[in-house]
Amino acid sequence: MQIYTSSLLNLYEELNARKTLCPKDAQKLSQLRKGHIGESQWLSLLNKSSITEAKLLNGLVLIVNDQTLQMDTLLIRPDALYLYEVKNYKGVYLNGTDTITSINGNEYVNPLLQLSRTSIQLRQWLKYNRFSIPVKAFVVYINSDFTLYNANETEPVILPTQINAHLKQLSTHTLPLTDKHDRLFQMLCSAHQTEAAFQRKLPTYTFEELKKCVSCLECHSLSICLTERKYYCQTCHSVGPIAKLVIKQVEDFRLLFPRSRITTAVIYDWCNGRIPKKRIWTVLKTNFIKMGSGKGTYYE
Repeated sequence: MQIYTSSLLNLYEELNARKTLCPKDAQKLSQLRKGHIGESQWLSLLNKSSITEAKLLNGLVLIVNDQTLQMDTLLIRPDALYLYEVKNYKGVYLNGTDTITSINGNEYVNPLLQLSRTSIQLRQWLKYNRFSIPVKAFVVYINSDFTLYNANETEPVILPTQINAHLKQLSTHTLPLTDKHDRLFQMLCSAHQTEAAFQRKLPTYTFEELKKCVSCLECHSLSICLTERKYYCQTCHSVGPIAKLVIKQVEDFRLLFPRSRITTAVIYDWCNGRIPKKRIWTVLKTNFIKMGSGKGTYYE
């Protein structure tokens, strides 16, 4: 199993901890959180199921014909690739050809359209890399409080009440995975793109406007207590070594400012001086690649 976390969600979470988001960006963060919850619930159900002979990739991002292909969940099975578009919608909706409409009249693009595009791109990637394996694609409505009227039985949609039956059906396949499936899994992992998700408009921000502090590994809270060797989050109560906390601050800085060089002084300022420079230098030297020398030293 390979799980890729959403860099875009992490970016919005870190910005939210360090500045006040405008209403549009706050709404985007809420949508990202909701989607993440739904994907996590689906992943949990897959892990708890009795499905065997499968390799799972979650959050995979590929580049196909210069376009970004993002997949919520991809399950490699002996008979096919199972592609899932997970939606965490709540409430009553009316199914249409191009849209689904909520009971209060709000229209949303029908997830089946996105699923169709994603399926085509995945088949193109497989063909280019000379893998001959069927793709079975589904939209999964994960929220138990979701109802869809006018649902077409022939459409590849899994409603909340159909999830258990779908997982049970997958569990009935007993053919073994082969070396071909292992090669495909490794090639997909190698092809994963970490920056592709940022090929879109992002919030505007500067280093100067963001609050300088230390943020939690688990919940992004800035309410962190530090001792000589450990940290403690007053919000989610997580505890861990200072070294991991420093690495997280470096990763956050690199996420928000990918073109800026990482130095001891920069990370010291980013943490608002809460972690000694010597400790930061030790962590950088141990966990990152040193570039340059003397006052020109930086890390990648």
